[in-house]
Amino acid sequence: MDLAIDKIRTDGGTQPRAVLIPSVIDDYAEAMEGGAKFPPVTVFYDGTDYWLADGFHRVNAAQQNSTKKIEADVKQGTQRDAILHSVGANSAHGERRTNEDKRRAVETLLNDDEWVKWSNAEIARRCAVSEMTVSRHRPESHSNNVRVRTDKHGNTSTMNTSNIGRRIVTKEEYEAGGEIVDAETGEVFYARSLAMLKENFLRVRKSVFSMRRTVNLTSQGPPVNCSSFKKMFFLI
Repeated sequence: MDLAIDKIRTDGGTQPRAVLIPSVIDDYAEAMEGGAKFPPVTVFYDGTDYWLADGFHRVNAAQQNSTKKIEADVKQGTQRDAILHSVGANSAHGERRTNEDKRRAVETLLNDDEWVKWSNAEIARRCAVSEMTVSRHRPESHSNNVRVRTDKHGNTSTMNTSNIGRRIVTKEEYEAGGEIVDAETGEVFYARSLAMLKENFLRVRKSVFSMRRTVNLTSQGPPVNCSSFKKMFFLI
C-alpha cells in the first residue's frame, strides 16, 4: 500500500544501522526521480503508529525528493516487533551491512532484558550473523546458561542449563520416578529420564571399549590408541 511518509515513525529505536550513508540516500533519490522501482519499506502498525523496520535509506531519499507517500509492506505488530525485525534487515538486500551495523544489531538484543536470555544461535539467526559474533559481544554477566525453545506452534519456553550434568539421581528417586525439584535452583528434573540417560551413556562407553578390544585382537598392526575416547568419557 502507499503510506504517507509523515505517518511513519523513525524514532523508536528501530534503525538497525550504525549510521545512514548520505551518498546512498543521494543515489536512491536520483534513481527514484528517474522512475526506478524500489522494494516497499517494511513498517509495523500497532493500531496507533507505523514503526519503520526496514527502509530508512529509501524513506530519507523519498523525503529528499519531497515525495509525500511511499510504498510500504504494513505488518501488524508493536514497536518491539519492528525492532526485532530490523536487526536482520539488509542482510540479503539493500546497502551491504558493515561490521559496525552487525555489532549494533547484536547489541540491540543483548541489551534487552528479554532477548538477552536467548541462545547465541537464536540471536545469530535473528541478526543474520555468526554465533561467534554474538559470543564475542555477549557480556560475561549474561553467560549463555539460559535457552529459549520455540515449538512448532510458535510457543516459547526458557530453561536454565547451568546445572545440567550436576544432578545425581539416587536409587530411591529413580524407583519413585516423577519430578525432582532442586532445592537451590528450583530446577525440575525427571528421575527416570536422568537415570536412563546415564544408563545409555554407560552402554555406549562399554561398546566403544569393546570395539577397541576387537580391533586390537584382529589387527596385524600396532594397538589402537583410544586415549581420546577415554578422556571424552571420563571428563563428562
